[in-house]
Amino acid sequence: MTTRIVKLVSARVSVFAAVAAATLAISAPADAASFCARLQADYLSAVRSGGGGGGGSRSDYSRLRRELASAEADAKRKNCRGLGIFRKPSPSCPSVMSKLNRIQQQLSQASRGSTSRRSSSDRDRLYSQLRRNGCSIPSLGETASSGYRTLCVRTCDGFYFPVSFSSPRSRFKIDETVCKSMYGGAEAELFVHSNGRAADTAVSLQGTPLSAQSYAFAYRSSFSESCQIELKRGLANLAEVFADQVAASKANRPAVEGTPAPDLLPRPTARINPARDPETQANVAGRFKVAPIESEDGGEFTVAGIRRLGPDYYYIAPTTIDALYEAPDLGPEFSLISSAHAAEPPPKADGPTGSTVVQ
Repeated sequence: MTTRIVKLVSARVSVFAAVAAATLAISAPADAASFCARLQADYLSAVRSGGGGGGGSRSDYSRLRRELASAEADAKRKNCRGLGIFRKPSPSCPSVMSKLNRIQQQLSQASRGSTSRRSSSDRDRLYSQLRRNGCSIPSLGETASSGYRTLCVRTCDGFYFPVSFSSPRSRFKIDETVCKSMYGGAEAELFVHSNGRAADTAVSLQGTPLSAQSYAFAYRSSFSESCQIELKRGLANLAEVFADQVAASKANRPAVEGTPAPDLLPRPTARINPARDPETQANVAGRFKVAPIESEDGGEFTVAGIRRLGPDYYYIAPTTIDALYEAPDLGPEFSLISSAHAAEPPPKADGPTGSTVVQ
């Protein structure tokens, strides 16, 4: 009986062990892949952060800290910052402040170097973990956008312009269609080259180098009149196609039926100015017109037709402004001749009375 129980327990244990092993075997690849992916992402982050060396050791950083404290104490003792009210700065302050600024710059560089060293140590640690766990070592080139630059080249004069700056091979046909449609039927061909290379290294989709073509960069040395005519014809074709597409879209547009949408903003209405007095508001509301009062026979009322009571001086017409005007007093006439002869004696009279001879 005991032997049977032991065999039964051992059989169940073996079954559980097999199930656990199978479960671990299934989940192990997924866990390993995710673990490697996390390590690779951390490693690339450490590489991008600039894990280069330089910047000095920790002892240099401590030495610069001590030199900075000594220089600051020297500047304070010599009143180089002008904080002392009753003391003048020392004549040696310019050299002291120059030394202080130099030490601060060196300390800043050493601090950046310590950060770089920390990034470098993180990169080395992650690299060791990747190797130890059997994970592949990623590179920045694998994550960069490695694509091709596509160029649209006119076959009449070799002029080109870029269609795409980072295009995979799967988009070459799309870029070729875009290239040929840009010239409206004019002859053009697509060439590609790797990013970072010059345009003369481009090749066609069939593998022919651009530099081997007879029209390569011909626009740089000569002007093609026929190419311009062909280009204008192609652009005119493009304009016609575009106009046809616009007309077709308008024709296919369904007619709008139903109640039109209300205005987004209410329309303005005439309002009475609240600053007006009530009488003016009533006149405006009743459309009252200001005009002279007319008599029943159609004539206007005049002052002469009104019966006067009392003295007449109450009814004297008011003085006009022109009647109040008086000419200004300009004084005696003045001339240069009269002023010049004012001091001369009067002329003597010779001959008969009434005649005067001026000498």
